[in-house]
Amino acid sequence: MKPIELKTIKLTREYLSRFWQRDYKFAANYFADDITWIGSRQEQFIIEKKNVEADFDCDTQEMQSCHLLNAELHIVVSASKVCVITVRCIVTTD
Repeated sequence: MKPIELKTIKLTREYLSRFWQRDYKFAANYFADDITWIGSRQEQFIIEKKNVEADFDCDTQEMQSCHLLNAELHIVVSASKVCVITVRCIVTTD
């Protein structure tokens, strides 16, 4: 795995940990304006940074603080520099 891919996985793991502690703004600083977020809920196919942030803000206000267990992160980077990260994990309340 390339150093940039390792850094991206590390950053994603940090983001997820912070998100489940109700701090999504850490990651939002890294989002591109044209981000596409595909989440676990059916309606979570969200385009544009402002829309993703609004969804995350709503989510973090409604949830309890949690932490991750057994997180598996995988990254694929295409020749055109498109990056896809998949995550499989268990989330449990604190």
